[in-house]
Amino acid sequence: MIISVIGHLILCFSLLSTTHARTVQFFIEIIHALIDPVGNGPRIGILANGTFPGPQLHAKVGDDVEFLVRNRLKQDTAIHFHGIHQASSPWSDGTPGVSQAAIKPGAAYLYR
Repeated sequence: MIISVIGHLILCFSLLSTTHARTVQFFIEIIHALIDPVGNGPRIGILANGTFPGPQLHAKVGDDVEFLVRNRLKQDTAIHFHGIHQASSPWSDGTPGVSQAAIKPGAAYLYR
């Protein structure tokens, strides 16, 4: 079963202008856990680094981003980013089996 994390994981990038580029590194571990986001009782959800919604991530305009994702789910998965152009890496656009090979359970993938 292929599952896309879009809709399950909200990643927020604060983009500020800068005069020099730097490499910003993030590590996200995706897991299943019980959550109760609207108060209707706990249910299984997808968490990033143990949180829902996922952690806020900060980068500046012009930064290079390295984003290591470790899949601890029982299904294949991928991450789809909004606000980060994949012009030089279209194979990392987060649609498992369409524009990206899925991240297998227990495996990791480094987005650049």
